[in-house]
Amino acid sequence: MADEYLLKIKEVASYLGLYNIFIPQIELNIVKNELLTLSEAPENFGINETNINYFIDKKQIICYEIKERKFIKNSEFDEILKSKNNDAPLKSN
Repeated sequence: MADEYLLKIKEVASYLGLYNIFIPQIELNIVKNELLTLSEAPENFGINETNINYFIDKKQIICYEIKERKFIKNSEFDEILKSKNNDAPLKSN
């Protein structure tokens, strides 16, 4: 995935003189250590995918889509679970 990101940056960079393009900087360690796929997240947090999608729909966590795969940041969702202000019933797997 990191190699694909670097290739896309080079591809987009070729248009920098023609368009005003913002290329977000991604720390590759975050990608490796911090992002979970939506199928990995329920295992990691012990809840079902419906609950994760609830927080994505409510825009309380960001869902990143890379090559048709969806990811969330481990730390963002961990904060949601620690928060006492959520209104979704969390269901276990």
